[in-house]
Amino acid sequence: MRSNTTERASAMSSKHSILDIVMNHNKDYYFVKNRGNQLAECQSRREIVGAHGELAFTYPIVKKSIDMTESTESTLDDEKSTVTIKRKAVGVAVGIMPWNFPVAMFFQKFSPAVALGNTFVAKPSPFTPLTTLRICELIKDCFPPGVVNVVSSDDSKFRSGAFLTSHPSVSKVSFTGSVPTGKAIMKSCASDIKRVTLEMGGNDAAIIRKDCDVKKVAPGVFKGAFRNTGQVCIAVKRVYCHADIYDSFVHEITECAKNARVGDGMDPTTDYGPLNNKMQYDKVLSFIEDAQKEGGVIEAGGRAM
Repeated sequence: MRSNTTERASAMSSKHSILDIVMNHNKDYYFVKNRGNQLAECQSRREIVGAHGELAFTYPIVKKSIDMTESTESTLDDEKSTVTIKRKAVGVAVGIMPWNFPVAMFFQKFSPAVALGNTFVAKPSPFTPLTTLRICELIKDCFPPGVVNVVSSDDSKFRSGAFLTSHPSVSKVSFTGSVPTGKAIMKSCASDIKRVTLEMGGNDAAIIRKDCDVKKVAPGVFKGAFRNTGQVCIAVKRVYCHADIYDSFVHEITECAKNARVGDGMDPTTDYGPLNNKMQYDKVLSFIEDAQKEGGVIEAGGRAM
């Protein structure tokens, strides 16, 4: 029998609910050690703090999802017409998640789906499966059997994502990841016109105006590019700088790069730990090679460390 809104809200936010359980495990090995910018056991201590912050980020996501179930939104109400939005369950929802923020990405997809009465299948990245598996292990008893599910696989051997997105029992797919994979998912979902939401990689730019204080702006741009070791979908990837301050901006941001401490992730003096996986490592090296081929000048770094 399908649960009602009150029962689902209780399972998600009351004492002994998913929030209570997950936050009580905020130092769990799988949350700290299996985050997206980690390679094997190495990880920046700053990013371990970030892992705890990622857990804290789940609260407003879950709370907002619960609030959505209790609201009927009116977009037009006059003497001629009345238009309201009512959110209802559609059936089986699939969430396909990337590896850079596995905790936050899980709850962003899981929370609204389950709060509205859908069942949910999580498909984590093959690079960070343990985080999602651990979350589902912790929260599974908050719901009836079959409400929370997880499918994990080595995508090079079994394409579980393609299997889920083409499955006739799936009604909704939410994906965060690369543009090529998003295109493949949209194509797969088109066969039976599934509901699909795609959040795909961008090419975000920073614009540096002539009237800015370069010494203040450069550190912010640098952090915007390299937070989480640069593995953030909204990281700064391009900079448009006014010609009059170009040289001074390059100097300041180069100093930021020279002063950044990159190394053993468990060394407390490290600012930036390693990249998550070999595929991402090779991709970053290809960006450097491409920039040099196009005439770019390497002011700092520019090599594997």
